[in-house]
Amino acid sequence: MKVKKLAVSVLIISAMCYLCICFDEVSLCVQNTLMLCCTNLIPALFPFFVLSDILMANLNSDNLPLWIKLIYRKIFNMPESTLPVFISGLVSGYPVGASLTYNMYHSGNITKACAERLISITNNPGPMFVISVVGTGMFGSLRSGIVLYIIHIISVFVTSLISRDKYIKAKDIQTAHTAKYSIARIIEDDFMKAVKISGFVTIFAILNNGLCEFIGTKAGAVISCITEITSGIAQTAKLFPESIAMPLASFSLAFSGICVSLQVRSVTKYELGTKKYFKIKLLNGAISATLCTIYMKYFSQKASMESFHSSDMLINGLMICTYIMIGIYFITKSGNKNKKIKGL
Repeated sequence: MKVKKLAVSVLIISAMCYLCICFDEVSLCVQNTLMLCCTNLIPALFPFFVLSDILMANLNSDNLPLWIKLIYRKIFNMPESTLPVFISGLVSGYPVGASLTYNMYHSGNITKACAERLISITNNPGPMFVISVVGTGMFGSLRSGIVLYIIHIISVFVTSLISRDKYIKAKDIQTAHTAKYSIARIIEDDFMKAVKISGFVTIFAILNNGLCEFIGTKAGAVISCITEITSGIAQTAKLFPESIAMPLASFSLAFSGICVSLQVRSVTKYELGTKKYFKIKLLNGAISATLCTIYMKYFSQKASMESFHSSDMLINGLMICTYIMIGIYFITKSGNKNKKIKGL
């Protein structure tokens, strides 16, 4: 414990020294990141937050077709009242799914265990971000963005089938009721959520910038895909061939990154645990990267025209094997614990 505290103290002091020595560079990084948040992030997130909360305050799962609810319950083994949250998470993007999940939990619609499971399948990247920002903006291809989004949706369903709780009991699910929110309260809370998220993005942008200087641009870009996905995907798209950059981007989008994980903790007001979330998102990233690698190898015309160097194939293979091994380990470990659970 003392060694851990000492290591943390050394890292903090080192970071403070870096901020003092490279003040101009850090200042420029903060300015650019805040400008990005003001021009892109907040305008994209804030309206979705407000509209999603208003929708969830008025939408009931009873309004949805029965066959859709049955498929959802069969695959995800979750209460049907959470289906609107899942749909909103896919359409709006993270951290809207986590925010709506917390609202359901805070309103007494679902239990804490159910909410902790729900955030792992509802906190997903939105189509606007994946197709427009990542596909068109970073890879220069609308097709790449569509492929990444389709692969992510497939991986969400596959991951949910593999990792779902098998001991759920209907009697343990609380009866859902409609939450009562005023429009003014929704706007106020959601604006603060968008501002908090901008703070997380700014801090991680500083960390990623310093990391790239110490360990190299390529290694820093790969690590950035795990810490803060926007800058990480943008860097890998520039530095690596598409045969490597696309699977890395696919993993990063599905895993969502440490920065988004902290955002989840923030929007859920630190009342929901994220251990299960982290494990399932890691498996989701492994499956998504594997599917993307298969697509790039056998179905992508652009990739088939590229000359796959042996070093690229080796790196790609090692990445995917690592993803799968880590994901299987965590899910197996989580599955052993689930056997002791009687229900949600």
